[in-house]
Amino acid sequence: MTQSQTPLSEDDFATLLHQYLIHKGLTTFSHDTFLSSPEIRNIANRVLLDQYEATELTEKRVIFLINRALAKLWKSGKIITKEDGWYEVVNHTANLGMVLGHLVGEETGGLDDSAVGVPLNYILVRLRDWQGGCYKYVKREAVVQSLALLVDSSEIYEVGRAEYRSF
Repeated sequence: MTQSQTPLSEDDFATLLHQYLIHKGLTTFSHDTFLSSPEIRNIANRVLLDQYEATELTEKRVIFLINRALAKLWKSGKIITKEDGWYEVVNHTANLGMVLGHLVGEETGGLDDSAVGVPLNYILVRLRDWQGGCYKYVKREAVVQSLALLVDSSEIYEVGRAEYRSF
């Protein structure tokens, strides 16, 4: 990650955290992942100086900033929260594709009519309630892309416009 000399906002910091996760190939991570990274700590310190003109760069302030950035990433649908302070980056391979495949299979498994599928909007409702709502902020576009990948890999099929069924 490169840093420019322009002031960094909290939104910029959240974006940089997400890029860091992608760059490092991390799918599951904890809060400590960022605390143990000198690179992230330096960027956090810079944000604190730029945005809050903080003169004391305490551990508490860094932790607070990281927590706010993680909350922004969760509310933007880029990560999900797991148990005991763990998080996952939302992506098709690591989690979203498996969950969507399971949801479609669960809804269509007992249906005899092969022309009946699960509508996209219903899938979105079910996804947002899945595992206590950890997927509640995942964007519709990410779900549509993941469903398309499931269709392309023949794990599910589309029976009508935005209606899906498992084999």
